[in-house]
Amino acid sequence: MNSPLVPSVIGNELKMRTLSFQNYTLLTVQSVRDIFTTTRYAADVVTQMDLIGVGSLQIVVVALFCVGGVVVMNSASQFSRFGETVLTGDAVSLALLRELGPVFTALLVAGRNATGMASELGSMVVTEQVDAMRGLGIDPIRKLMTPRLLATVLVLPLLVAVGDCAGLLGGFLVASITLHLGAEQFWTRAIHALVFGDLVTGLAKAIVFGFIVATVGCYEGFGVKGGTAGVGRATIAAFVVSSVAVLVVDLFLTRLLLYIFICDILRPWRNLDGPKMLRSYSVQTTCGSESIRNRCLGRISDDQTTRIQVLERVSTEPQRSVPPRDKQAKQLGAHVRQGEKSTLVSFWKS
Repeated sequence: MNSPLVPSVIGNELKMRTLSFQNYTLLTVQSVRDIFTTTRYAADVVTQMDLIGVGSLQIVVVALFCVGGVVVMNSASQFSRFGETVLTGDAVSLALLRELGPVFTALLVAGRNATGMASELGSMVVTEQVDAMRGLGIDPIRKLMTPRLLATVLVLPLLVAVGDCAGLLGGFLVASITLHLGAEQFWTRAIHALVFGDLVTGLAKAIVFGFIVATVGCYEGFGVKGGTAGVGRATIAAFVVSSVAVLVVDLFLTRLLLYIFICDILRPWRNLDGPKMLRSYSVQTTCGSESIRNRCLGRISDDQTTRIQVLERVSTEPQRSVPPRDKQAKQLGAHVRQGEKSTLVSFWKS
């Protein structure tokens, strides 16, 4: 018996993957459309919110508490080399709100609830309860999938917020024990390091990840074949596929949100034609130079390096270097360039 050719095997696999993605898309679109229909199952939504939110609260709090402590320990080992252990508050708050909080919470909910959805719905498919619902005139997608999808999308941002608070608390306890940082010093740095874009990034990721976890879990459950063995396979596939999908989507979503809200460095600012605009710069300085103070909208410290936000008006003139005019300041880093979104510059007193 001749073995199948490699191109045919690859082609069949691609066809199966494409068909699976098509079925997943159609199921997801129908579930989202059922949210806006007249027949709603509010009691089922509340029940699922309790199972997903309250049921996952304990593991999310414990996991993110430990993650916050680990971030502080790792970042402190690097900041201590430069005598800037106070920046651990900035590091843990930015890491948790932008990335670690939404991703870890989504993975934990996927391991607990996506697998639960797949096993529960798969058991109903195997025991023909879904067929019985269709015979009674009840749409199983509207009854079973839509409440789970809506509950996950609503609850996951709340879990992320609680997890971020737990992570900051864990980071503060580790910082106070190992680095002897005071509460006021840590929390002031952690809160002032955040901007509106950081909050939007965390909440947007939570909503998208909740949508992925719920739809993948329900899709694997409705697609069970092969009896009880198929239920086990669907449970494993629900966790694996949802976790990988969360990580892959996180890569592109992070790039998009950084482009929109936070980091203009990623923007290709090459065409300077157009009206004047304001841009944000980060400057490190240890001198109170008048020329620097005149360009900066912020407080400059004379005794320690301070990260401040600078607003500088960008003109449409050609790019050129703008070195400091103060003779008492020497430039250690790159010049602030007019017309570019650069740049980290450092000055010191001569």
